Amino acid sequence: NELTSLVPKKYLPMMHYYTTNKNNLADEVAILFNHNNMYHNNNCRALQINMDWPEINQIGTIKSTFPKMKIVMQIPNMAMKNKTMTEIEQLLKNYSRLVEYVLVDPSGGIGQDFNIEQCVTIMDSIKKILPNSIVGIAGGLSGNNVYEKINSVSKYIKEPFSFDAQGKLRVEVFGDSFLCPNKVKSYIENGCKAINW
Repeated sequence: NELTSLVPKKYLPMMHYYTTNKNNLADEVAILFNHNNMYHNNNCRALQINMDWPEINQIGTIKSTFPKMKIVMQIPNMAMKNKTMTEIEQLLKNYSRLVEYVLVDPSGGIGQDFNIEQCVTIMDSIKKILPNSIVGIAGGLSGNNVYEKINSVSKYIKEPFSFDAQGKLRVEVFGDSFLCPNKVKSYIENGCKAINW
């Protein structure tokens, strides 16, 4: 709560969340966002759900409890595994008007590069099924490749999209993983060049 209160208002502080109990997601999120009135004080009103195909009723409950909550639904590799595009599209329809952002992330935070053709196909489907959502992409992005990768995706996806990185921006120190300031700086600088910002 202390960190999110320091974020300038033009940015979107966001909590990433995962639970093994899909049927308890809304209750767990309520505990987190009610702690120190984080939601009600407008310190954080965005949630990325890092699980494959969360329960529709749980997201509905979150939106009812926190009406101004922006929700990012991650589509990790497990969500795409052994599914046809038709099956993925059918699943996506269930989330209409519930999620503001959809992040295609076959890497799941471990720095594995995404397959551009596969991800672009899914991003295109998401925009058709959820036209009011902003689509994002993640997977193995770093300062060394973000410019090239985002330009490659931009050749196929003409509408604005977001991009996300984590795994390749970290460094291990004595067995613990930390964000590396130099890697983050390079990623942001080259990402800004990719979008002409």
